[in-house]
Amino acid sequence: LIALSVASYEDGNFHDALGSARRAGGLNPGAPQAILQIMRCQNRLGDYYAALAAFEKLEDPTAVPPDFHIELGKTYSGLDRRAKAIDAYRAALTSAPTSTEAIRALAQIYALDGNSAELEALATQYGPEIGADVESQYWRALDALNHGEIDSAGRLFRESLAASEARGDTFKALPWPIPEPRLRHDYEQLELLQRRGKLEAAGREALAVLAPYYAQSGDPQTTFSPEGAKAQTLTRVLGTHYHVPLTPFGARALGQNDYTAIEGTYLSERLVVIDDFLSPEALKALRAFCEEATVWKSYNRHGYVGALVALGFSPPVLLAIADQLRKAMPQVIGDEPLLQAWGYKYDQRMQGIKMHADFAKVNVNFWITPDEACEDLTTGGMVVYDLPVPRSWTFANYNSDPERLAAYVKLHGAKPVRVPYRENRCVLFDSSLIHVTDSMRFKPGYENRRVNVTLLYGNGLSVE
Repeated sequence: LIALSVASYEDGNFHDALGSARRAGGLNPGAPQAILQIMRCQNRLGDYYAALAAFEKLEDPTAVPPDFHIELGKTYSGLDRRAKAIDAYRAALTSAPTSTEAIRALAQIYALDGNSAELEALATQYGPEIGADVESQYWRALDALNHGEIDSAGRLFRESLAASEARGDTFKALPWPIPEPRLRHDYEQLELLQRRGKLEAAGREALAVLAPYYAQSGDPQTTFSPEGAKAQTLTRVLGTHYHVPLTPFGARALGQNDYTAIEGTYLSERLVVIDDFLSPEALKALRAFCEEATVWKSYNRHGYVGALVALGFSPPVLLAIADQLRKAMPQVIGDEPLLQAWGYKYDQRMQGIKMHADFAKVNVNFWITPDEACEDLTTGGMVVYDLPVPRSWTFANYNSDPERLAAYVKLHGAKPVRVPYRENRCVLFDSSLIHVTDSMRFKPGYENRRVNVTLLYGNGLSVE
C-alpha cells in the first residue's frame, strides 16, 4: 500500500495516494512509513492541520529521519508559522547526510522574509551544497535583487544557470520524442545567430545537426526520435546553451508614465493596461536578448517555449526593469518580493496558454514583438476575467486544470476583459484573477514570434 501510494503521488494523484497511505496506516497504526506518506499527501493537498495531526502520531518525533522534519517544515510554512518551520528544517539538518531540500527551504524562507543576514549565514555554513543547488542560488539571487543589488543578483543568477548545467537539467527536461515546434525554434534561432555573425563553432555544428530534421518540419504534430548515437547527439544539441549574452544596461528601463495614476487604477480595479511600458533602450535590449539568447529550453505541448530567470533568463535589462518597477509602484509592489520571472515565445501555427491563475499577488505581463508581426491587432493579447480563484484551491487546481476553471467561470458568470496585442504593452493585474492567452495570428518567421515576459511579485495563492 505504501508503494502504491508513492506511485500515485509521483503521478500527481494525491487523493489516491492519500487513500492508500491511510489504509496502510490502518493496517499498522503508528507505522512511520505510513505517517510520512500521509504528511506528504496532506501537504500537497493543502490540509496542513491534518499533516500536523499525522506527525503527532509518531511515538518519538525526535528520533525520526530528516524527511519527517522536512514535511513538518512544509506544514508550518503552509500555516504561516515561519519560526516553527525554520526549527523543523534546522532539525532536518542535524543528521547526516546533509539535506539539500532543507537548506533550500530555509533559503526560501529567509529570502521571502528579506532576511539577508540569515541567508548569507546559511550560504557560509553550507557553501558547497548551496553552490551546487539551482533553487538555493535562485533564492539568493532574488534576495539580492529585492534589495536593489542588481550586479550581485545577476552574478547569482549566472551561478544558478551554471549549477543547472552541471547537473544536466536541460537534457533531463527535454521531451522525447522531440516535438517539431521545439526543434523548429532552436534551428531558426541558431540560423538567426549565424546571419548576425554571433554563432561560434559549437553552434554551427549544432545547426548542421538540426538541418536534416528541420527539412522534415512543417507539421507541428511531427516528432523526432532517432536512436543510438543520433539520439544522444540530438539531445546534446537541443540541451546546450550556445549564446547567453551579458550586455550591460545602465539606462532608464521604464517608459514615461504616470505611475501615481496607474497605481490608483490598479487599487480600484485590480487590472490596469500600461502602454509604452519600457523605455526605447530597454525594449531594444530585451528584444535582442530574447531573439538571440539560447535559453529557451522549457517546452509546453501547446507549442510555446519558455525561459526562467533562474535558468538564463536574467539579462541586466530585465533585472533593471524589475527593480525600477518596484520603486515606481510603492503602493502596489513596494516591498513585495519578486518571486519569479519568465519569458514565453509562441509558435505562430499554434495557440497560447490555457485558462489559469498564478500564485503571486501582482502579475506584470508585457509583450515585446513589433506590432507589424501581428496580423490581427483586435486580438493576440490576453483575456482576464473579473473572478479570482478560491484561496483554498491547490496549485494544480488553479494552474493546471483549465476545464475546472472554465466551469467555475461559467457558473459565476465572470466577465472577460479583452486586452488586444500591442508592442510594449503591459497588463498589470491581480494574479489570482483567471486569465488566458487570446487567439493569436502572427506572421510566419522567427523574428515575428509573439514574445511575452512575466514578472510575479508577492506571495498570493498556494504553491502546493
